[in-house]
Amino acid sequence: MEESQTHVFEPIELSRKQVDDSIFSRWYPSYKGDTIESRVISPLPQAFIDALNGESIHMPHEMGNPVEANSDNDYSDWSEDEAQDGRSEDSDDEEDENNRRRLDPAKDFPELHDQIKRHIEELGGAVMPKLNWSAPKDARWIMADNTLRCTSPADVYLLLQASDHIAHDIDAPYGECTDGAAEQSGGKSDAAAPLELVLRRWTNINPALEFRVFVRSGGVVAAAQRDRNHFPFLAGLKPTLARLIWNFVDSTLVPRLTHPDAVVDIYVPQPYRRVVLVDINPWSRTADPLLFAWNEILHLAPERSPQFAFRLVDRPNNAAFAAKEYSESMLPLDVVHAAADPAALVDLARASRASQDRLESRSDGPTI
Repeated sequence: MEESQTHVFEPIELSRKQVDDSIFSRWYPSYKGDTIESRVISPLPQAFIDALNGESIHMPHEMGNPVEANSDNDYSDWSEDEAQDGRSEDSDDEEDENNRRRLDPAKDFPELHDQIKRHIEELGGAVMPKLNWSAPKDARWIMADNTLRCTSPADVYLLLQASDHIAHDIDAPYGECTDGAAEQSGGKSDAAAPLELVLRRWTNINPALEFRVFVRSGGVVAAAQRDRNHFPFLAGLKPTLARLIWNFVDSTLVPRLTHPDAVVDIYVPQPYRRVVLVDINPWSRTADPLLFAWNEILHLAPERSPQFAFRLVDRPNNAAFAAKEYSESMLPLDVVHAAADPAALVDLARASRASQDRLESRSDGPTI
């Protein structure tokens, strides 16, 4: 019988400087010709940051991508009657909702609102938003076309406020740092980098051609397909893609990189002759290793040739990837937390039952 291998958890040293160096505005000027055209808005008004951190934002009538029931989004299984019933149930909470503070962008942060509108026009009428580090990919289910495509400021507000990734940028960007995490709440910490809003020209990226590259000591140690679906045509392209990735890292990325270790997201559009830089992330376990495990990556040597470890999804695996990406972000936080805590799950069930009893008691009056 073979002895089972024991893997010792290896911590990764992550400094605040590494996190700050991966802020979009820090690296964008160096790679402007190799990435997607973008606009950066900084500093952001505190009223806007507070709104993203919990306040309700009033969505103006100019909203570009209204959510509606159709076959392209997660509301497609709503029938017209069910939608009507939902509106009736929601009316019970209208009084509480009206008592909440609702911000009007045109009044509470008019300059930012106008800047967003102007930049959307400058970038062709549609943009993809993000903050310093993260894009709200976990919230794209809330958009009618299930993408990050925003054609109005209201679309931008909706995506940002619905995203857990954005909340992390605001509240805990230095949480993994080994040289001390800054106390940050709502972007108010003096020690934390100021928050910025990034608007990137809308680009309809083919998910099959997005890759994550792990760069260590200035060399490529690994690369992986980002989308976890099987695309048969990628197998034949693998040597070409490996050569393009290695050439890009060696000749374009590393000479301008502020730290020799990074996790980089790239896109290789047809006809497969160039690489588009999408994002630069710090070398940290917070970056999803995708088809690898971090323990594997840490034991791979940097390659100075296209012979690095390169993994694609080589066969359909419906069972492994049946769950939607970021599906945990489509549930209320109390449900997500309760799933990992049996006691909390019991409390949640009791609360749900009590709520159901109250609803039933309302309908116990005389019938006519």
